Amino acid sequence: MLERRLRTFIVAGAAIISAALVGGCATLEYYAQSINGHLQLMSMRKPVDQLITDGQTGEKLRERLRKAVAIREFAQRELDLPNNGSYRSYVDLDRSYVSWTVIAAPELSLEPKTWCFPIIGCVAYRGYFEQADAEQFASDLAAESYDVHVSGVQAFQRGLRRGGGTSGRTALVRAG
Repeated sequence: MLERRLRTFIVAGAAIISAALVGGCATLEYYAQSINGHLQLMSMRKPVDQLITDGQTGEKLRERLRKAVAIREFAQRELDLPNNGSYRSYVDLDRSYVSWTVIAAPELSLEPKTWCFPIIGCVAYRGYFEQADAEQFASDLAAESYDVHVSGVQAFQRGLRRGGGTSGRTALVRAG
């Protein structure tokens, strides 16, 4: 457990240093909020099996978690998907969305603006764990004559790998 946390902090530190060298302070701030938000979510997770047996868990949530377990077992058995750490933990947030995405395009264009990052490559959005940060970034883009849209994200999957696969450690996250 301690080794995994140490590895996470080393990777996070390396990402922040890389971001500072590649993109300056704005990118450094973006990476810091992203890493902080991710680590905060992961620190809040609880094992699904423990929540199912916990007398404090509401019946509606308990039933949803049982259904998630059954779906995961079906996927492993019938679809031959891997039996890994996916969907074995749960986070319940006290806010409407897990995160917010900012999507932008030049005025009168259908081509989205893209941002490129080490490891994951280029994407047509930027994600934020705080709504105010997303709104501020959208405002900055709008001032540069971009058409901008901010939307809340209701689900979160950690551990994305280059090429679209996952690391096998997906947490169920509920917002709202």
